[in-house]
Amino acid sequence: MSFMKINENGVSLSIRVTPNASRNQITMDNSEQLSVKLTSPPVDGKANKDLVKHLAKFFKIPSTSIQIIRGANSRNKVVLLQDAAESDISKKLESAK
Repeated sequence: MSFMKINENGVSLSIRVTPNASRNQITMDNSEQLSVKLTSPPVDGKANKDLVKHLAKFFKIPSTSIQIIRGANSRNKVVLLQDAAESDISKKLESAK
């Protein structure tokens, strides 16, 4: 998965975020792009907070273990899942296809 990188702190994911969607959803398209659709607007960091909350629920990890490390003001973000195992993340992402 080209959008996933393993490092000493955990797993980082490159994500394309779509705010103001009709529902919250995590998907992978044919080009191996991970995208997250959020119902929240991109105002006052609300979409970023909801992204962290949604990822925490999806991966079943604490929201305090998730950091947006790049792209806080962009639709293209890099998110770090601290202390996450690659195998656990990969299994959960397979269900998003």
